[in-house]
Amino acid sequence: MMILEVLIFIMVSVLDGLKTVWGIKVWRGQDIKFQNIWRESQTYILILGWIVVYFTIWIAGGRTVENIRIVELLSTYIILTVIDAKHRIVPGTIVLCFLSSQLLMGALYQVPMELIKMLVGGLVFSIVIYAVTWFSKGNVGMGDAALLGATAIAAGWLFTLQILIMAMVLSMIYSIWLIVFRKKWRDTEFPFVPFLAMALMIYMIIL
Repeated sequence: MMILEVLIFIMVSVLDGLKTVWGIKVWRGQDIKFQNIWRESQTYILILGWIVVYFTIWIAGGRTVENIRIVELLSTYIILTVIDAKHRIVPGTIVLCFLSSQLLMGALYQVPMELIKMLVGGLVFSIVIYAVTWFSKGNVGMGDAALLGATAIAAGWLFTLQILIMAMVLSMIYSIWLIVFRKKWRDTEFPFVPFLAMALMIYMIIL
């Protein structure tokens, strides 16, 4: 079991190294293909950094994976927040790396039936979110829907729904502030991932 755990953490660290470097490239607006990330020296430095971070958390936390999953979730939302705030996009490759990491850790520690139940619930939630996105005619971005769907599959639909509701309340408050104090129109567009990240952090602190 120890060997399998080590292999899984290394794989997660590799995915997070790729996720982080790709996020930096996208944030800087650099035109580079994802498969070429392997040619970047900082990729290997960040992979090593994530290995150190995750093994430290694993040992300090009594060799449980939950704290690592939380850190991986938070890091993904932080990376996507800075990208979405600057470019108004949510790169699908980052979401895919996040989902892959979460599924690897979930498969390692969760009971198969619980994992299947979470996957099914997450997939149903994803379908609903994509349907809402489709009918919203651009008011909800596909990238936001992909992130919410991946979060639902990885952490459960109820958790994701709570985060979504909190984010919508925060964005509504921000919209009112824009209208009242900045004299913006009601249809002013702004990135939604930062509100999801704030909702996630508030959830973590309060609950």
